[in-house]
Amino acid sequence: MKKTAILLAIPALMLSGCGGVDSDLQAFVNETLAKPGGRLPEMPVFAPHETFVYSATQFRSPFQSPLAIEALKAQLAAQSDVEPDLTRERDILEGYDIGELSMVGSLENDKKGFGALIAASDGTVHRITEGRYLGKDHGRVVALNEYQVDIVEIVPNGTGGWLERPRVLTLVEAAK
Repeated sequence: MKKTAILLAIPALMLSGCGGVDSDLQAFVNETLAKPGGRLPEMPVFAPHETFVYSATQFRSPFQSPLAIEALKAQLAAQSDVEPDLTRERDILEGYDIGELSMVGSLENDKKGFGALIAASDGTVHRITEGRYLGKDHGRVVALNEYQVDIVEIVPNGTGGWLERPRVLTLVEAAK
């Protein structure tokens, strides 16, 4: 019987702690409710969105090449008889991009004609004559004089063929 009385007394004591005296929480709630309520701002009015009907479905997709361009590519590929000689031995200056090379001088010889001095980006200087190759795009020296070197490069045309592109290296004046 003592055990039953103790078991009934414990919950009664626990419940008596939950009520009665005004706690800090009750004071905060009462203080908050006593303050005047605020107003929410009015909802903005949005203009109705105009719908757009895409009416170009009958036209070519912008992600496909036009037929005229496809025909031109095929024509270029068929006409291209230019191609580099991939079997020849590569020149030392073909290891550099054309942008890494500059003409720094020229030489004239009675027997061999003009020669140009070409400086590479690593500081080395090379003497070249007409017919030599330079640059990574199969560039061949076709003409030179004391002020410039004319080069014809053979580059891919984008359709599986090749095309010739002229380039010029002009004499770089030394800084004074």
